[in-house]
This record gives sequence, structure tokens and C-alpha cells, in this order.
Amino acid sequence: MSQFKFTAGPWNVHEGADAFGPGVRPTIPFEEKVKKFAEIGLSGVQFHDDDAVPDMNNMT
Repeated sequence: MSQFKFTAGPWNVHEGADAFGPGVRPTIPFEEKVKKFAEIGLSGVQFHDDDAVPDMNNMT
């Protein structure tokens, strides 16, 4: 696997809610998601632009 690097966004591990119904799993804290990502060998965590720069829409 060292030839390829894999990442995931914390939003990929969510409560399972969608347009058809509410969540079906308990919330997993962000810190636990990052620990699990490391355990399974992911090399990074993805963020949305507004996660990395809070209040970005007010910066012009």
C-alpha cells in the first residue's frame, strides 16, 4: 500500500441520516474518527475549505 496514499473526510463517518430518514448510528467524536483513520492506514484527513478557514465568507 505504500505506493498509494488514501485519505477520508470526517463527514464520511456520520450518523447515517439522509433524505429518507433520521440517523441510525450514534455520533462518533472527531478525535475517534481520526484515531480510526490512522489505525486503518489512511495517510491524511480531508477538510472543506470553510473547516480550514472559519468565517471564510466574511473575508473578502
